[in-house]
Amino acid sequence: MTESETSPQELPAYSTLRNQWLRKTRPEGIDPEKFILGETLSDIVGDDGNYFVWYRSLSDQEDIAHFQSTARTMQEEYKARLMGEIKTPELPQEIITKLETTLNGVKSENWGDRETFLNARDKWRALSAEVRETMKTNLELDESVDYYINTMETADKLYLDSHSLH
Repeated sequence: MTESETSPQELPAYSTLRNQWLRKTRPEGIDPEKFILGETLSDIVGDDGNYFVWYRSLSDQEDIAHFQSTARTMQEEYKARLMGEIKTPELPQEIITKLETTLNGVKSENWGDRETFLNARDKWRALSAEVRETMKTNLELDESVDYYINTMETADKLYLDSHSLH
């Protein structure tokens, strides 16, 4: 199973396990710190936005009930994702501080309310823009995302091969 074959709920667990393995075993050909930094930055500026794209216009009571239920689930998943990113030691403190500010801004809100949901989406957009700006001024950060993209398949294969039952 590769990351592209896992469900969205399994991705954080899979990435966490793979990254723990990378840090511990330091396989030849992979720079774990650069890989994990690139993956986390990629998630912050890209994948985390997936928690906000499912929204659609509310036209009837059934839509509203579905929105409220889905919003609560997505809020819990996004908070868990932010907490995991905050605990990533490879991230610079400047970005961790931005993540903490965003987490504090969205953790106690009720995303089942349309306006609050849109406000949380705006907070993610602001975070993403700030991290992108930080990446523009720090070549090491920008290069780590390219490194992650270029070595993702190799890292996944090494991890999965090491855990196969031969």
